[in-house]
Amino acid sequence: MSLTALAKKQLALCGVSNERVLVGFSGGSDSMALLYTLVECIGAENLCAVHVNHGIRGGEADRDERFCASVCEKLGVEMEAVHLDIPSLAEKDKTGLEECARKYRYRAFFDTAREKNIRIIATAHNARDNVEAVLFNLCRGSGIKGVVGIPACRREGEFLIVRPIIKADKADILAYLEKNNLSYVNDTSNDSNDYTRNYIRHEILPHLSHINSNFVENISNCSDILSSTDDYISDKADELVGSLPDRNEIEREVFLNLHEALRAKVIQRLSGVSPSYKMTELITEFIQNGSNGQSMDVSADTVLYHNGKSVRFSHRINTGEYRYELCEGENKFPDLGFTLYLFYDDGYKKENIYKTLKPTVINRGKLNGNLFIRNRREGDKYKYGGMTHTPKKMLASKKIPTQMRKNYPVVCDGDTLVCMPAFPPCDGYDGRESENKVVILYKSDL
Repeated sequence: MSLTALAKKQLALCGVSNERVLVGFSGGSDSMALLYTLVECIGAENLCAVHVNHGIRGGEADRDERFCASVCEKLGVEMEAVHLDIPSLAEKDKTGLEECARKYRYRAFFDTAREKNIRIIATAHNARDNVEAVLFNLCRGSGIKGVVGIPACRREGEFLIVRPIIKADKADILAYLEKNNLSYVNDTSNDSNDYTRNYIRHEILPHLSHINSNFVENISNCSDILSSTDDYISDKADELVGSLPDRNEIEREVFLNLHEALRAKVIQRLSGVSPSYKMTELITEFIQNGSNGQSMDVSADTVLYHNGKSVRFSHRINTGEYRYELCEGENKFPDLGFTLYLFYDDGYKKENIYKTLKPTVINRGKLNGNLFIRNRREGDKYKYGGMTHTPKKMLASKKIPTQMRKNYPVVCDGDTLVCMPAFPPCDGYDGRESENKVVILYKSDL
C-alpha cells in the first residue's frame, strides 16, 4: 500500500473527512512526507502547517524555518512559525530539553489551532517512532497503557490528534521522498545519543533487526492488540465504577475480588492517578491488610483512607488552622474534606442529601451573630449535660474515623463554641423545641 493510501485509510479510521487540518511541520523527512500526502488526501487549501523553532540550534533552526516556508509557499499551504526559547523554559520548569520541547510544541499546536478554528492536529509519527515509544516505556516500567505506544488518534480536550502515517516504516517514508524527488532538512540534534529516544533509535533498534527483520511490524501489531485489550479493560472499569454509589469509594471485598487486570484501571478511575505496577501492588496490599482509620499516600495530592469494610480515595486535605463563615444551604470545604449544610427550621427535609451524620439543631434566638466554623483548638471546652467535655474526647467517644477527626469543625458564635456538627449543641443552645431553629448537617468527603 502506498504512503498516501496508508494516510487516507488512517484518516478515515480516525473519522477525518472534509475538514481543515493543522499539521506539525519541522521540515524533516517524516513531516515532509506527511505534508505532501495530506496535500494529496485533502488538498492544500485545507491545511495549515505550524513550524516550531525551539530556539536550541541557532542558525540551523533558522535555516529549517526558511526551508519550511518555501515548501509551503510552493504548495500553497498556509504556514505559521512559532518561536520558543526551550532552554529557558526547561530551566524554569526544571525539566529536560526533550520533555520541555514536546510540551511547548503541542501547546503551540493547540494555540494556533484554536486561533484558526481548527479541531484536527496531524503529527508525523511513524511505525518506528511507535516502537521507540514502546521500548522507552517498557524500560521505565510502564503498564499496558505505555506498551500500547503512540495512539493513531487521541482526544486532547477540544482537539483530535491524528497520526496518518503511524503504520508506515521509515523505509516506506524515505522511499516515498526519493520517488517524488522531495528534499528535506536534517536536525543534527537527532544524531546525538544524549537524548534517550535517539539512543534507542541508533543503538537498540539496529540490534533488534538481527533478531527479526520484521520487528517494527511485529511490535506494531502487538501494540494494536494491546490497545484493543486496554480499551476493553477500560470499558469494564468504567462500567464497574459507574455502578458504585460513590465514585471515590469501593468496598474492600469488591476490589479484592476483581481480576488483577482490572485493579489498576479501577484505581485510576477512583483516584484520578495512573498507578504503576508497584503502586497497584502496594494499594492492593493496603486494601487487603489495612484497618479502619489507616491511610496511605497514593500521590502528592491523593490519599487512600481505609474504613474497614471499604476504602476511599481523597485529595490531600489542609490540616492547618481555618475559619469560615457559614451561609444557608450547602457549604463545601474540599480542602478540609467535608461539606456542611445549614438550614433554617425544617428546610433540610426537602433536600436530597445523603451520607450526612445526625442533624444538630440550634435555637436561633440564642445567637448573637453569624455562625462560623473553625478547627478544634487546645483549651476548647464543650459544655453539655451539665458537664464540661473536650471536643477531642467527644469525637473519640462517638468513634468518629481518625481521618475525619483531623479537621473536624466546631461551630462558633463570636467567641462562644456552640456545637460540633452531629453532636448535641452546648447547654443553652438546644433548638429542638424552638420555633426558630438552625439545623446543621455534616457530610465527610473523605
